[in-house]
Amino acid sequence: MPEWDTLRKRIEYILESRQKSLRQLCLDAGLAESTIGNALRREDSGKRVSFEGDTLAKVAKAASVDVGWLNTGEGKPEPDYVAPSPVPDVLELIRRVANRLVKYEHITLERALVLLHESRPAEQTFDGYYFAVRDRLIAELEQGDKRKVGGRPSSSVIGAQKR
Repeated sequence: MPEWDTLRKRIEYILESRQKSLRQLCLDAGLAESTIGNALRREDSGKRVSFEGDTLAKVAKAASVDVGWLNTGEGKPEPDYVAPSPVPDVLELIRRVANRLVKYEHITLERALVLLHESRPAEQTFDGYYFAVRDRLIAELEQGDKRKVGGRPSSSVIGAQKR
């Protein structure tokens, strides 16, 4: 088993095994590029290294390593469980659709997110998600509330539903 007694050795292991640069690791963790580099320089000069707030957790998450191992070097680098992270484009898509549903369909954000989770459109685009959720809302309203305008509930009917 490799010796991981210094932060530098643990970071070097991460960079090599994940094929990342120090700059990319910092960017993936949402940190200033100098954050880890400064910590390594402090350690090299014999000073105690400590991170503020959740910096260590951000680095561990970005590197997919165990935060305890990153902090101390004890145990194994790979966490017992790594939650899959959604693709950033999908997160942005979900955020945009949820915001539009809240604004134009007058439902709560929580309800919008539930509907987004339950609605799996064939076309994973903004319009695909939005209209899949809107159609689901309309179907629910047609079952529970027969007030229709032109054969379909109007947006005002959707907005009139209790949240």
